[in-house]
Amino acid sequence: MADKNEPEEIRDVIIIGGGIIGCFTAWHLAQQGQRVLLLEQFNHIPHSWGSSAGESRCIRKAYIEEGYSELMKKAYEMWTDFENMTQNKFLWKTGMLLVDKGDGRNVKPVKDKLDELGYPNTTYSSEDLRKHFPTINFKDHIGLFDHDGGVLDVHNIFKSLLLLIDKLGGKIQTGVKVQNICPGTEVTLTTNRGKYRAKKVVLTTGPWTADITKSLELSLPLRVKAATVWFWKEKKFGSYSLDTGFPVFADYNIESWNDFIYAVPCYEYPNMLKLHMHHTIEHSIHPDYRDAQVGEAVAKITKKLTAYVREHFPYLEEEPSIVQRCMTTMTPDYDFILDKHPMWDNIVIGAGFSGHGFKLSPLIGKLLANMVLEKPITIDMKPFKISRFQKATWKFSKL
Repeated sequence: MADKNEPEEIRDVIIIGGGIIGCFTAWHLAQQGQRVLLLEQFNHIPHSWGSSAGESRCIRKAYIEEGYSELMKKAYEMWTDFENMTQNKFLWKTGMLLVDKGDGRNVKPVKDKLDELGYPNTTYSSEDLRKHFPTINFKDHIGLFDHDGGVLDVHNIFKSLLLLIDKLGGKIQTGVKVQNICPGTEVTLTTNRGKYRAKKVVLTTGPWTADITKSLELSLPLRVKAATVWFWKEKKFGSYSLDTGFPVFADYNIESWNDFIYAVPCYEYPNMLKLHMHHTIEHSIHPDYRDAQVGEAVAKITKKLTAYVREHFPYLEEEPSIVQRCMTTMTPDYDFILDKHPMWDNIVIGAGFSGHGFKLSPLIGKLLANMVLEKPITIDMKPFKISRFQKATWKFSKL
């Protein structure tokens, strides 16, 4: 599907960055008849370095953050439409179990939001937890079960998206690193493989966004951090398997662990539960040096998580079998950036998705595509504007 560079051709839209947001944006634009070119700096889509790495993502409606539960409703509808159109299954509804110690005050706002929006959920007492989820051990905890939670099949989502983009006439080039962007009525990109031109450009460059916007003299308050994901092998086959009905899991007892711990049922690797400590994210990094100085930091977090597993997941082995690295890109308020460049309205920027970007990707891609095409958007976009950051600075020079 890779296309040879045709430097004289002016594309309608070039999307820089072939992660999940870039791919959905390219697909939505191609559906609208746009001559789309998707550029990815790595040689494969997806690849193991950025924020779209891995084979699974959890999805849930259990949000308390303002507006996100409503966004998730739209995203769920779009995932269903995507499955129906491709005749493939990408979302496995396992439900999502949230546990909290004592009276459950940390999960109460989540339940209130689910009830407010009419989403199905069940509350479990400590006794109910032991009865319904016998492979986990949480004494004096309550549980909240979000019936719509589940697991997204990352590999097959990408596979289908790339085929759809190609079928609609979109072009994909891998191994193309953008070195400079020259804005104007037409946007010119300088890359390691020559120059490209387009009427409009979309930046979905993930951890590399700060680098790429330098050539646009735009500074955004994005922080890139290294993170780690662990895989624990089952001692008892099927104890935490997606096939046997184990749900996506999250521990909201942050007072005890000073963290938000989640788990995804065995899926990526045979009989291995995926775990992550959401807030125990390491120092800020440059994305090109993700794995620098990881030894001490990862060892410390692994020790903490190992103790947690031994206490609460009795049918997992004593130590993790696989440790993988990834990156997160966050804004100060943890909300996305979905906006046009303050000076050049033919350059659209999507960034800061880490934590909940993948599950919302069909919707985000649609929003970015509508911004490019200047189509009406019914969602309130003010929370995603660049102007909300007082410390975000930019300087302009007509080129």
